[in-house]
This record gives sequence, C-alpha cells and structure tokens, in this order.
Amino acid sequence: MDEAAGRKTLLEQYNEEIGGGLGALKGRVWRVGLMGYSSKRENVALLLAALREILGR
Repeated sequence: MDEAAGRKTLLEQYNEEIGGGLGALKGRVWRVGLMGYSSKRENVALLLAALREILGR
C-alpha cells in the first residue's frame, strides 16, 4: 500500500490523522499518537476498524 494514500484515506474517510515516518523511516512507517482524549477505548477501536477496512482485513 502506498503509505501516503493510506494516510490520506484515513483522514478523508475516517477523520483519523496519522503521521508519516521521519528521516530514514520516511515512507516506511506510520506514527500513531494515542494520548489524552485520543486514547479512549472507543477512539482506539475506531482507528483499528478503519485500518482493517483500508488494509482489506
């Protein structure tokens, strides 16, 4: 999967903003920040469900 396209889909369709990798990891990893309000169980479940859908699982 094209990582930038995947992050764009998450943002546009699920309102989930995921950061891309930096430096040597650019284009290879995603940075997921789940702190504070974002760390609520329902928000984590929403992100996981969105990832399952876009990754086809």
